[in-house]
Amino acid sequence: MAGWAGRLSPQPRRCRQVAAAFDNGLSVPAYLLANVRVTYPEAYAEYSRKVPATVAAHGGRFLVRGGPGEVVEGEFSLQRLVIIEFPDRDRLRAWYDSPEYQAILPIRHANGVSTMVFLDGYSDPH
Repeated sequence: MAGWAGRLSPQPRRCRQVAAAFDNGLSVPAYLLANVRVTYPEAYAEYSRKVPATVAAHGGRFLVRGGPGEVVEGEFSLQRLVIIEFPDRDRLRAWYDSPEYQAILPIRHANGVSTMVFLDGYSDPH
């Protein structure tokens, strides 16, 4: 019986390739994308100081951590954009659900408004 990747023929080629990578036991990186409007910068700074150790403990690394950005197409309320890479979705989820991260999460919630998305990356199986 073919893996679930074989049943995705209507999907774009890239989606089929990622699905095939999962079927072949390969892991793909996973990304956290967060757009954060910091409402109380002084208090939010504590979260900013504490979060890197929790990310590193789960194999994650910051790719983007704030800084200037530019919306070049469409409408997007760009605030403080953060992109964190993890080895795979399981490690990303383990980080988010970890007691260490959950202990500091209320600091972010109390001092900013954010949208957070988990995304699977791409790994060419060839």
